[in-house]
Parts: sequence; C-alpha cells; structure tokens
Amino acid sequence: MIGQQQRDTTTDDRLRIMQYNVNKSKTITDSILNDKSTKEFTLILTQEPPQLQHNRSPPTHESWTLIEPTLKTDGPPRTAIYVNNRKLPPALFEHILILHRDITTIGIAPNPPQTKPMLIINLYNSHEQTLPGTLHTHLTRDICLQDYGAIIVAGDFNLHHPLWNPLGYYDQSAEAETLIEAMIEADLRPLLPPGTITFPFRNAQGGTAIDLV
Repeated sequence: MIGQQQRDTTTDDRLRIMQYNVNKSKTITDSILNDKSTKEFTLILTQEPPQLQHNRSPPTHESWTLIEPTLKTDGPPRTAIYVNNRKLPPALFEHILILHRDITTIGIAPNPPQTKPMLIINLYNSHEQTLPGTLHTHLTRDICLQDYGAIIVAGDFNLHHPLWNPLGYYDQSAEAETLIEAMIEADLRPLLPPGTITFPFRNAQGGTAIDLV
C-alpha cells in the first residue's frame, strides 16, 4: 500500500492504493488482479504493463475496470490504473485526459459531496525521455489544481535524489531537480518516509528508491 486518504468504502473509510511495476509480465499482472489480498485495494497502479496481442492493451479482469493512457502510440502503454468495481463504481470516478502514453490519470468524486474531488496520476519515466518536465507542464498549465482537494502522483520515476534516497546512496539524477520544482509549484510533498527502499537489489543487500509517491 502506498498511500491512504479518507474515503468511505464498503469495508472501511480508506482509499487503498497499490503501486507495482509488473515489468511487462502478464503472469504477475494476472496474479495481482486475482489475489485475495488485493480485493481490499481501491486502485492498482501498474507501470510497464503487458500488452495483449489481440488488442494492444493490458489484461482486463471482471472485478477491475481498466483505465489506459489517453494517447495511444505504436509502442505499448506503459501505465495503467485498475479500479476495484466493488470499492469504486464507475459513477464515482472519471478518466482525466492527458495526452501522454506514459501517464494515466483519474479523478475521484468528492466524499462528502460538498468537498473537492481527488486527482490520481500514475506515470512511468523511462530513461529515454524527460517526463519530469512533462509532468511540470501538466501540473502548472493543463490541470487546474485548485479544482482538487487532494492530489496523488505515483509511479516509477527512475530518479535518484537525496530527498528520497536511502541512507548512504549518493546517486543524484539531474531530472530529479525538475521533479522537485514541479512538486513545489503544485504544493506536493513525499508520502513515503525518506529512505524507503522501493527497488531492492537482486542477490544483494539494500536497494534504492525509484518508485515514488
């Protein structure tokens, strides 16, 4: 679980979100969607989802509504949001249009109704692009942030910075400064405790933090 915001559901008052880079694996995706424990999550945010040959889209599931990026290109979509049909019926969320194949965004209806809706942004930052600059543009120009009572930006950023690096991990990405500028202008703050390892090293101790919230 990567974050919680107050909201009524069928079992409790939390919006529970899982974030997972499935590394293009249909097996992992199917496992997540069918696992008994994930039925308690409201949203599953995936990065690098698999692409089915017959429709060039990620796998679907009867218990989950699949939301894909607005912009379809020759390459596969690299983010997806799965909405738990039991926790959040279609009348309570909408697909927010952002023209980028690596960004998927939804708005969630306010609860109570007199408050503002919530914005959820799921993104994947690959090494061959400059997504933090694109995110900065969307947050400061294309999205009216004042319309939302809460904003969650989550995803695989593939960036290192002392603000979130584990203790003793000294790498720093130049693009991370652009991301921090976007965070400041949008009045965002990290939700994960500093130093949280979100990418464990294989066959070695420790890890780093490249999946951020």
